[in-house]
Amino acid sequence: MNACLLKFATWALALGIGGLWGVCHATTNTVTEPLILAPAIIHRALEKALAMEKSEERSQYVFLLTTSVEDLDPRGKAKNRKEKVYEARVNEGWTALKLLRINGQDLTPAQLRREEEKDLRVRQQATQSSSSLGSDRRENFFTPELTRRYRFKLLGHEVIQGRTNYVLEFYPRGNDMPMKAAPDRLLNQMSGTLWIDARDLEVAKADFQLNGEVHLWGGILASLKKMECHLVRTRVAEGIWFNQSFDAFLEGRKLADPFHMHAQSTSTQFKRQPSEPPKLEKPE
Repeated sequence: MNACLLKFATWALALGIGGLWGVCHATTNTVTEPLILAPAIIHRALEKALAMEKSEERSQYVFLLTTSVEDLDPRGKAKNRKEKVYEARVNEGWTALKLLRINGQDLTPAQLRREEEKDLRVRQQATQSSSSLGSDRRENFFTPELTRRYRFKLLGHEVIQGRTNYVLEFYPRGNDMPMKAAPDRLLNQMSGTLWIDARDLEVAKADFQLNGEVHLWGGILASLKKMECHLVRTRVAEGIWFNQSFDAFLEGRKLADPFHMHAQSTSTQFKRQPSEPPKLEKPE
């Protein structure tokens, strides 16, 4: 898979928009006269997301993050697959990743260094960030910059695993969307549905897709015709949520050749492990 297609997959995983599906119970009820409007829900959820960035509670957890990218044939059968396993920890909104294994194999120190350097280059290009090695914002995609791009409509309520959720539709705010970086081409063409936990005001689930074809470098080198994404998040403690599973199915063209791709990430084995305070050196 060439670099530009790897960026598409990385955008999907890193934006999160990076396990097992939650069990849904009850159907969505249409709200004719909602007691709370969609902008108010989004505002409160955004306040919660920003507060969690500054909180140390989520940074006390470490977990395993498994990502995979599969090249598919036109029938959807995998032709090749690459899987990576990381140790992950969130700190001030950034998910720091430590690569552990590739395709089930441990790496030598030299191989590990090369793979981490490749991960860093791809992630920085995809997210337009110069963050530290192996870091991105996959757990904190709910930002003011992102929410300003879309309009939101409250569809109703749905119970997921015994918890009530607001169900909101979102779609691009208009045709004059910002176009400052490469990921903007994707974000400006997305619409979908969000499930926001009514008590914790955290995104519990999200489904979204491209509304139209996205061209890379004028469409000469590549284009993305289809992308469908499914995100499920999990509540590991009171008010503490993490991404649990993410699936993205992509279809497009690189040069003259069509491609089909499946990008996936799963987070497991959440453990509370507070950061150790720095050790003070004893005066001589």
